[in-house]
Amino acid sequence: MANRGWVAQVGALGAMTLALGCRSTTGSVPDWAATTWIHRDGFGVPHIEAATDAGAVFGWMYARAEDEFAKIEEACFVTLGRSAEQLGEAGLPWDRLVHALSIPERAQAQYRKLPASVRELCDAAAAALNLYHSQHPERGLGLLDRFEPWHLVAQTYSWHLFQAAETLRSELGQNAALEGIGFADGSNAWAVAPSRTRAGHALLLINPHLALGEVFEGHLHSDQGLDVAGGAPYGRGLFPLYGHNQHLAWALTVNRPDVVDLIGFVCFPEKGELRYLWEGTWTRMQRRSVEVRVKLGDRLEARTLHFFDSPVGPLVAQRGPTHVALAVAGLDDNHFLETHYAMARARNLGEFQAALGLGGFLFHNVVYADDAGHIWYLYGGRIPKRRGSGPWDGVRASDGKGPVWQGYHAIAELPQVLDPACGWLQNCNSSPLVTCDGAGLHAEDYPDYLVGPEESDSRALRSTALLSLAPRMDLGTFETLAFDPFVESARTWIGEIVASWERTREHNPGRVDPLAEAIGELQAWDQRASVDSVASTLFFLWFEKYMATSQANRNAPAADRILAQVLDELELRCGTWRIPWGQINRLRRPGSLDPEAHDWPMAGGHGAAGVQATFLSHWVDPEACRREGYRGSAYVSVVELGDPVESRSIVPYGQSRDPNSPHFEDQAPLFAKGRMKANPFTPDAVHKAAVRSYHPGE
Repeated sequence: MANRGWVAQVGALGAMTLALGCRSTTGSVPDWAATTWIHRDGFGVPHIEAATDAGAVFGWMYARAEDEFAKIEEACFVTLGRSAEQLGEAGLPWDRLVHALSIPERAQAQYRKLPASVRELCDAAAAALNLYHSQHPERGLGLLDRFEPWHLVAQTYSWHLFQAAETLRSELGQNAALEGIGFADGSNAWAVAPSRTRAGHALLLINPHLALGEVFEGHLHSDQGLDVAGGAPYGRGLFPLYGHNQHLAWALTVNRPDVVDLIGFVCFPEKGELRYLWEGTWTRMQRRSVEVRVKLGDRLEARTLHFFDSPVGPLVAQRGPTHVALAVAGLDDNHFLETHYAMARARNLGEFQAALGLGGFLFHNVVYADDAGHIWYLYGGRIPKRRGSGPWDGVRASDGKGPVWQGYHAIAELPQVLDPACGWLQNCNSSPLVTCDGAGLHAEDYPDYLVGPEESDSRALRSTALLSLAPRMDLGTFETLAFDPFVESARTWIGEIVASWERTREHNPGRVDPLAEAIGELQAWDQRASVDSVASTLFFLWFEKYMATSQANRNAPAADRILAQVLDELELRCGTWRIPWGQINRLRRPGSLDPEAHDWPMAGGHGAAGVQATFLSHWVDPEACRREGYRGSAYVSVVELGDPVESRSIVPYGQSRDPNSPHFEDQAPLFAKGRMKANPFTPDAVHKAAVRSYHPGE
């Protein structure tokens, strides 16, 4: 790319700031700022142009800081074990987990072991954040005075913390303050082979379901060969977590492999120590202490946390003489950054698979497509090979004979599908066994612990119907399918409501029935979650109330009684239950400075009901007749792997978290209509689309 927009002179103070901000911990002072460009397109999406890959990461991180500095700061802070400094006592459970797993120490050690090329990427990212922070000290949350390169490594342990916290909560009932990190509760990913497309190019859909406003979009290009575009959530990552380069594209959905175990050790106390049987010898458990600080009013109080470390992981609970240890896969050799970097630079399927083979992804389904016409699905994860048989849920007693894990399963040993005859692949957090028609995957072909409890849910059923029945597709038809509003499970659930209603009528013959008209509305519904549909309002409000009530009680509630409650609530809130869905189901970005801020009617609804256009809303006021979206399709992108590669994408609000930015909610009108924007990718396209070009720090 040719350099544009260069400001020839930088003041003496500005030049000094650039130099200080770019200082690497290796002792060199790369001139990343002066040799890196940020080109902002009409939607504010940054396209980074740099001489080196590290320079591209520097520009990407600086652009992110401009748009979401507080989010990045929080993402770094939460893995340092310092949450109690911000949250007080409420942050201690999370800090205890972080320090139990020794995340800060592991991150620093892992940073020192990184290949020099990857370590430089961390240096560049930290330098960009420090540069921005030095120029804008008033921005952010005031959590960090300085970003260190190893902070970018610590972020990558969030996956391990998430899985550990989930296990502690589900198996032991412990509260690990998981609210400190947001994670996906659903996603859609599709790949279509050239045989099913009009132009003969593979297509890919990327659609993570997260908190709305979670994903940051961008494009990194360097003369060293890095050229990747896509979305990055959670304020983390040196590159987009999902996206495409000039040869291939990938999407991720959350899966549930067993990557955490609880191991019970029978221990005997001895003078403040613990002894346990290990490989025929009674051994002393290693003990350590960590000092943290807790916010109490306007001061910080020092606290000391004590830990015992077993051979498999830290002790986290005690049941009589049995002490429970937490074993988390991939803690000792976390290669996420190397894996992610290699994925971004991969040029073909073999290189992409080799990147994943580095073992950086703790979990996730991967759906892939490339310009050679390949489509591929992998049930991915750092899944340990277990010694012994039997279930691995709950607490498994140590036999004292040595490690219960015998390494990790290689990529070749995991469920996967390459170039299926059906011509498409889908995963919606569903079982790998239903990836496509005729996939040839069978549960008995794998160890019983390898595949998690995923099932074929309604979104997977709808995806299968769309992809198998659709004619040859192009980028436009693929975009339309991504926002499909059909509710796969509606007919089944409406049948349940009607059956329950008819049973009630049998017991009350001759009674005037207030539900009859609403039942008729549901029976006449075309099952499309459209903005002008009253039946959509009734169904989705019934669905969320029915599911919540079912989970809270052992016995399922009467479906018609739940519908009656929905009608009563609508009458109370809105004066009538005859409310079109779009009238109450609204898209509006929180934090707007405008009291008359825009909001838009939204189609779609609960993904769990089987609708691809996933959009979850809730009541914003105890009495108001309106709901606002909060989770759902946080990023939707379709990619065509032609020459050149083309992509379209959309986020629910806009690129910037700053309410004063013109890009705070400029994508919302498109998102509400189920439309996407075209993305420039080639150098010429980027330069033509650029409305502002500048160096980081200018």
